[in-house]
Amino acid sequence: MNIRYQVSLASLGADLPAERQLMVRTIAEMGHIPIDLTATDILNMDPGIVRRHLERSDYLALIVAQREESAPTDFNRVQLACNLAADQAVPILGLVVEGDLEVPAADSGQQEIKRFLQRLRMSPIGLVEECKDINLMVASALNRLFDRFERPGWISGNALPSSDIATELARLTRENAELRSQVPTTQEQEERDVARLDAITRALEENKILIPMWERASSTWEKPVEMSLFDFFVRFAPELVVETSTATASEFIPIGVCEMNPKGLQARWIVPHHDLNLWLTDLMALGLVRPSKRKHAARDQNQYWRLTRTGRKFLAHIRRTALQTGGHRHVGFTSEFPVVMERDL
Repeated sequence: MNIRYQVSLASLGADLPAERQLMVRTIAEMGHIPIDLTATDILNMDPGIVRRHLERSDYLALIVAQREESAPTDFNRVQLACNLAADQAVPILGLVVEGDLEVPAADSGQQEIKRFLQRLRMSPIGLVEECKDINLMVASALNRLFDRFERPGWISGNALPSSDIATELARLTRENAELRSQVPTTQEQEERDVARLDAITRALEENKILIPMWERASSTWEKPVEMSLFDFFVRFAPELVVETSTATASEFIPIGVCEMNPKGLQARWIVPHHDLNLWLTDLMALGLVRPSKRKHAARDQNQYWRLTRTGRKFLAHIRRTALQTGGHRHVGFTSEFPVVMERDL
């Protein structure tokens, strides 16, 4: 879009009509909107009118002269306009047409202008440039002002979005604000996650299972071991971080979960597969485990299980809590596997 700026201008130290006319012509040739505050006598109006005018201006340009023979303009009026512009964060350009000349100490008016220029140089929205040839430097000085202090500017009415587009943008903005207000904060999300994990903990602790074991050597059933689903998960979950088969799990559970002494390298007991599938189904109902989706050889008829994302978070929560409270220990004959936080396949 073709952006146009409204540039208000005035002179300081002298009327400088020729210089102001050149500034007006240059601003108009650049495609912007010049307002000569001195020629229109706006500076002599009520301060409220001056303020409203500067609120609509993008920039304020001052042509500053330090010529002793010229009659000074009303310095207080120009300074008031600069203060009102600064209140509205309107950038100010001070174009010194005579340069920084040596001013007699007795000339209080010129000394006051010199102090004004020093304050303008120190202002974060001020730009002071010395101009030896105003015919050549006005346009370049204005462009440097525009580049240094970007402003919204003005555009033609036919370049604005249609009323339908504006209505749609307003609706989308409103919906976006409503949706953002519904997104929980980080602390709220953490509290929800902890509450969810605590609910899973209570469900596991309140349900008991009996683990029957078949002893291979004597072909007899051993006395079943009773424990909570929570203890079963804590001891068996490290085996499911990657994945494990039900055949491997049936041999691991007597030693790694029930803490029975193998008395050798070979596992002496196994647990029934249908019982193991039932416990895994209960854990699956709580969102902790699921059948593995990893592909295996066609001749491999084993069933494979692994932790879900929630299961990994829950296991990490349990182990982290144990570490922070000093209650961590190696369980039975199991080896401690790291908790791998990876995406679900």
